[in-house]
Amino acid sequence: MKAVNKMSFEYILTLVFGIIMLAVAWFAIEARETVDNVIGESLLGLLSVVGFIILQAPDVAVTAAVIGSGLSSAMFVLTMIKMNKAKMREEKSK
Repeated sequence: MKAVNKMSFEYILTLVFGIIMLAVAWFAIEARETVDNVIGESLLGLLSVVGFIILQAPDVAVTAAVIGSGLSSAMFVLTMIKMNKAKMREEKSK
């Protein structure tokens, strides 16, 4: 009886977590501002790490944390900074 209760709790937790991830993904796609897109993508990466931990896959969680959340987010932020600098230079030249 304990295994069934534990399994249904894990199932419900995974289901709720999946719904939260879908909502964050929808926000990341539908956001109008670039900053909101980057924040949504970064949050989705962090949520995927938590999801892998819930699913008892710590090796995949570490990889997702390093690549998905860390590197991708840093690249997005650096690109946004570069775009803003280019935009400011363009405005100064006008």
